[in-house]
Amino acid sequence: MSCLTTVLVVVVKLSLPAPIKNTELRNEFWLRKTYAQPIYDLVVGGDSRIYRGVSTYAINEELSPQLEAINLGYSSAGYNQEYLDFLVGRLSPTGNKILVLGVSPHSFTLEGAKNELYHKHLDKGSFDLFKGLYLSKYLKHFAPYKASELKDYLFNGSAQEVYFEDFQDDGWVHSYRLPEDSLTAIDIYRKLFTDYQVSDTLISNFLVQVAEIEASGIEIVAFRPPTFDMMTDLENSLSGYSESYMWKEMELRGCTWIDLDPSEFHTYDGSHLHFESAQKLSRIIGRQVKFLLDSKQ
Repeated sequence: MSCLTTVLVVVVKLSLPAPIKNTELRNEFWLRKTYAQPIYDLVVGGDSRIYRGVSTYAINEELSPQLEAINLGYSSAGYNQEYLDFLVGRLSPTGNKILVLGVSPHSFTLEGAKNELYHKHLDKGSFDLFKGLYLSKYLKHFAPYKASELKDYLFNGSAQEVYFEDFQDDGWVHSYRLPEDSLTAIDIYRKLFTDYQVSDTLISNFLVQVAEIEASGIEIVAFRPPTFDMMTDLENSLSGYSESYMWKEMELRGCTWIDLDPSEFHTYDGSHLHFESAQKLSRIIGRQVKFLLDSKQ
């Protein structure tokens, strides 16, 4: 009976496409980020708009020679001292030192400052860490399906709603959603900023640490990740965040601010960039990094 069950499971597994949300692949991806070594010339930090929105491969398309680079964005990441220390700590002691920061309003709320996803993986037990770093590359071929996803395949022939994500080894997630809906995230963020405003203390501490990082010889390039225009308006009206203030204060501390026009980018859910726009944004960042490097020669 057990042999028959095993055969049946294998047949079903082989007859279906790979699961859209591969939990093993996802686990490996986050652990490799969290335990990245200090070998990089360029590190990118920020929230989910960054880990889904910046490809270091596309940044490097604008650079010659290319840099060792990694995207260390996390969902709902907040800019407290611990997270900034983590980003800086992944830069190589020698060579170029460039920190690229995606500055979203949520990253300065007390909720963001918890950095729950970062800690979820940082605080893994030894067995889960070993499994994620060394076994997931094998286990990902046997990842389970979500119940709703399996139901769609069996009764409808395909998934009816698809969030597609392709995990890249530079820390970027190449992603999009079908069907697209620019209003998907609006209510989520409206509730979020009704409950949590940006913290003046977090912003003040962030700016102090930014000045220290710049003074240490690390170049900082910053920008506000582009989103749907309704999302930008919502954040500006509810969060207590002032982009013009952040822009001015960071430039006063020696940082480079990239001014972006959100209308030039395309989101699939109102918050996150479609992978083609993510690559476009990344090339813009690459050109700014090239300008910085050329100016130092």
